Amino acid sequence: MARDFDHNNANYLERTSTNLGMNGLTELSIAAWINIDNVDAALNTRVCCKGVAASALQTVEMELIQNTTTVQVIMESGTDTPNWTTNAGIGLDTWTRILFTWKRNAIDATDGIWYVNGSSVAATFAGTYTAGFTLTEDSNIYTIGNAESHNRPFDGLIAYVTIWNRQLTAAEALADAIDPLAVQSGMISCVPLCPDGDIKFGGSMTITGTVPCIAGPKAAIGQLLSNKRHQRIVL
Repeated sequence: MARDFDHNNANYLERTSTNLGMNGLTELSIAAWINIDNVDAALNTRVCCKGVAASALQTVEMELIQNTTTVQVIMESGTDTPNWTTNAGIGLDTWTRILFTWKRNAIDATDGIWYVNGSSVAATFAGTYTAGFTLTEDSNIYTIGNAESHNRPFDGLIAYVTIWNRQLTAAEALADAIDPLAVQSGMISCVPLCPDGDIKFGGSMTITGTVPCIAGPKAAIGQLLSNKRHQRIVL
């Protein structure tokens, strides 16, 4: 199952006073199943967002770039704002597993990798990114389907938003696309969305407004599995 977000500031899921244990990390992975209805002509809309109290910083945010189906992950700490974007294989009205994985190493574009439906894709890097960069987190709001400021509402379906405290391998990214619970090692949060309990962190997201449960990406997962089996036969 999934949740249907209708691009309304009043409708989202969030959990206050949440610390997922990302502070000080030098590697991270974040993923979600998304099915985009429409894009906003003027705003970057959030798939999920973990903010830092008493500042404009975001530990990590996954979003759609305005007027495009380009997805972006931004991590902020101090004056650093490294971000990676991709639009490869992402369109409207289709279920897509997007996964971004990062590990501080070369302090350049090669530290981050985007996967779409289990395959690595081309990405663009931007932002300030300096040696010694680490994630910053505290016990602040974690939001799905909107920003913590509740003014960047997503338009479409979201399911299985997952965060790991480490970089995933290519094999793990493929396994995750076929089964969102396949990669348990390092998983610190996994919210199916319907039901809304966090499988790893515990507790539940609070539904604000109207965010109905509807059919999820089961068929898309089945197609990915079928494609992978076909590839094995061909090879």
